Amino acid sequence: MGEALVRIPLSPRSGCECGSVSVSVGGNFQCSMFNVQCSMFDFEKLEVYQVVKNQNVKALTYLTKATDLDFYIRDQWKRASLSILTNLAEGTGRMSTQDKKHYYTMARGSVFECTAILDLLHEMKLVEDTFYEDIYSGYEQCSKMLLAMYRSMDKQ
Repeated sequence: MGEALVRIPLSPRSGCECGSVSVSVGGNFQCSMFNVQCSMFDFEKLEVYQVVKNQNVKALTYLTKATDLDFYIRDQWKRASLSILTNLAEGTGRMSTQDKKHYYTMARGSVFECTAILDLLHEMKLVEDTFYEDIYSGYEQCSKMLLAMYRSMDKQ
């Protein structure tokens, strides 16, 4: 049996171009007009969020399989990686410019933490060159995008 759907009218700013979505009992949102999944939170619409999320998928997939790495190093990298994503999301939800900047700064600091751990593991020959280069460039992109978000707060 399929999930029950409830139709909810929303503003176009809520993440759906048509302004209306169906919500399943499980909480999944589906656009009624275009039959696509809708984003319901502002942070999900950000390109930087998508880049950070992609980095998390890469890092966490790697760390899940890298059981030969020291537990504490894996755990710290996981925590720092998730911290980028969660601080970005939380900062987007804050109302004051000062709060937003604080969370964007914390997210960027976690990017540096992940990069330092990655660099150490690469130096110790515990990660392959191709993986290192791919994820390093992703962290670099995240850092630049977060810095741009931080700086854009001064222009508002």
